[in-house]
Amino acid sequence: MDSAEFSERGGLTWGPSESGESTYVWGPFAALRVSSQRLRFTVRLWKPLAVIAKLVWFDRNAEIDQGFELDRAHIVALRRRHAPFARGIVVEHRNAACPAYIVFWPTSYPTLLKALQQHGYQVVESPSSGGRRFGV
Repeated sequence: MDSAEFSERGGLTWGPSESGESTYVWGPFAALRVSSQRLRFTVRLWKPLAVIAKLVWFDRNAEIDQGFELDRAHIVALRRRHAPFARGIVVEHRNAACPAYIVFWPTSYPTLLKALQQHGYQVVESPSSGGRRFGV
């Protein structure tokens, strides 16, 4: 990681759409790296947890280690997302190679917000969640 990047751990929600089936990873198992050129998302589970997750999901071929990145040119908007006990960032983008719906739930929202602003990103308020469970 070069000195211009910022890294934050947290949770990640991703999937084909906001109302569709999504994957959720909580805790310190997701990371977001912020640079002025791109946002990089990674999900890594420790091997014992990965085995348990595959058993719980009943899919032994499930990909536990995930990663994708969005160049700044593909980012349409960054929106605040409020949930009962968390605040996240919804990433709207135009990169067909990445999941259409991405929400990062940082361990320190104020720290991430400041880092995004320092790298030239603007985070705007999300429209009302419309009563969806946990604001997702």
